[in-house]
Amino acid sequence: MSDKKVWLYVSAAAVLILLAYTFWKRTPPGIYWEDNSRQTHAVSYGETLTRSANKQIRTAKRLRLKGRLNSRVLEKKKTIKVMFQFSGLSLSLDGANYTDLDRIYASPFIVEFARNGAVKKVHFPSDIAPDDEKDIAAIIRQMQFVIKKSITSAWHTRENDSAGSYEAEYLYDKISLKKRKTGYAEITDREGHANGEITAAVRESRAEIFYGKPFTWLRRSSGREKVTFFYSEDSYVTSSVTFSAKKAKFRPGEKLAIWKEAGSFKKILADWRSKPKNRHSFADMLKLAELRKAYGTVSFNSVAEPMLLKNSGEETEKGIAGYLALFPEDSMKLAGLVASGRLTSGQNSTAINSLARVGHAEAQGALVRIMNDAARAERVRILSAGAIATLAQPVPATIEGLWNAYHKRAPENQSGLNVAGSAVLTLGALSRNMARSYREDLQNTAEDIREKIISELSNEGPMTPALISAAGETGHDDAIDAIEDELDSDNPRYRSAAIASIKDFEDPDVNGILIKRLRKEDNPGVRAALVGALAGRKADEGSVSKLISIAAEEKSAQTREKMYLYIIRNIDLADARKKLPELLKTETSPVNRKLLLNAIQGGKKR
Repeated sequence: MSDKKVWLYVSAAAVLILLAYTFWKRTPPGIYWEDNSRQTHAVSYGETLTRSANKQIRTAKRLRLKGRLNSRVLEKKKTIKVMFQFSGLSLSLDGANYTDLDRIYASPFIVEFARNGAVKKVHFPSDIAPDDEKDIAAIIRQMQFVIKKSITSAWHTRENDSAGSYEAEYLYDKISLKKRKTGYAEITDREGHANGEITAAVRESRAEIFYGKPFTWLRRSSGREKVTFFYSEDSYVTSSVTFSAKKAKFRPGEKLAIWKEAGSFKKILADWRSKPKNRHSFADMLKLAELRKAYGTVSFNSVAEPMLLKNSGEETEKGIAGYLALFPEDSMKLAGLVASGRLTSGQNSTAINSLARVGHAEAQGALVRIMNDAARAERVRILSAGAIATLAQPVPATIEGLWNAYHKRAPENQSGLNVAGSAVLTLGALSRNMARSYREDLQNTAEDIREKIISELSNEGPMTPALISAAGETGHDDAIDAIEDELDSDNPRYRSAAIASIKDFEDPDVNGILIKRLRKEDNPGVRAALVGALAGRKADEGSVSKLISIAAEEKSAQTREKMYLYIIRNIDLADARKKLPELLKTETSPVNRKLLLNAIQGGKKR
């Protein structure tokens, strides 16, 4: 073997040894997971939320927690299942102590970790409400740290917390890790949907984790963080968090559920899920306490019904909506009250608006029921359809109910046709609302609705005017072509509906579409509607110039007046000032002549 080859092999071996040494020396050890391992840490956690709206800043929440966080490894499989439970709690919310809050936070819960330490899922017993689950899980996610194998002492990870996903950087130094959030990659809402309308700025972020021996792997950790979430220029929330954890002496004699829970992870989870889920969070409990203080017994018959029968209007709507937020299943009772015929016109409106104000799935179901109840008065049914149009996040069942109202109409029943028309108009309005949403699922639903409305327009019939209006309600440029086709319909009613539908689109091409129709329109009423539509839009040089030539041939003095007002309002476009004298020569109406003359003389004075 040549000296050159020997040297090459020796060099390669040296590099491998160096890389192996660097990897061993610089990479932190894996996280210590041992079945049934029991550990206790003294912890403290503080969170303060401040809210700014229109430059008015106030404290929205102050949570302070001290106690022991006990943990026990249940299972090591694809994920590591660890049961946790707080004990010895000192807990305050906005400076006050609450027994119910202590009970909620002292409940056991299970966290599923990836082997590198990332929190995957958090499970709670059925008596903990979803909103409280998220608040407790936020503490665990705030304190997580993620190991990434690297040949260097620094690495980056993508992690998740209660606000969304963020980028973090780590630095390892023998027995400690230093972690820093560098920025959020995605903000999510409480349901986990990505919300691109919210941005975040990490003002401060630092955490340090100290190692111990393997059987006491986490010796202590501490950190603080300040993040601002921007909803608009003048609306934002700043979250300030501090936390610390320190290994404490295990107390085997302490009677905690975490030590007594027997069986596997699956058995414990199945037992928790076998019981009815509590919907009322701690915040709900405070509201319930206020209702009990005001009404004694809290039920639909003792709170919502008397509230409605006694008064109507916005304050009553807020009160009923607040009750229904706590008891969604009673939404159908409110729909039944509307169906009873006992309510006045104002009370019916208040009941329907209350359902729209609370807006949850149960309330939406009640609105759909009222709309599709053929025994109800047409006005009430249409009012319910209109209330649905205000919803920001309609559920699939609501969309289906609106299409049912449209498709299951009876041709011989004019009242049913009117309700069907209101339903399809509501679908158009919802399409516009959902298209503006940050949620991709709602955007996709908006597109589906729009395509169905445009497809239905190909079949002319008694619903055509409503469909034309619904296409306009979507506000999407894709609907313009379908509406333009209706401008050439033989039916002047359809043409008028198309004009009303297309006039509010921002697309500048709409001016040209209206002018094009005006050149060949022979119905006086439709011609007047065309000019009125143009008058309500932003003018351009082409539309003003073409309207001047059309005005000279217009037979209706009233329509010519509308044209002149439009031209005079945009007198600096298309040499309109110079052409007014030509129009004056042929004008016979005294009113119109005076209008033109004043405009001409006003121009000369300038």
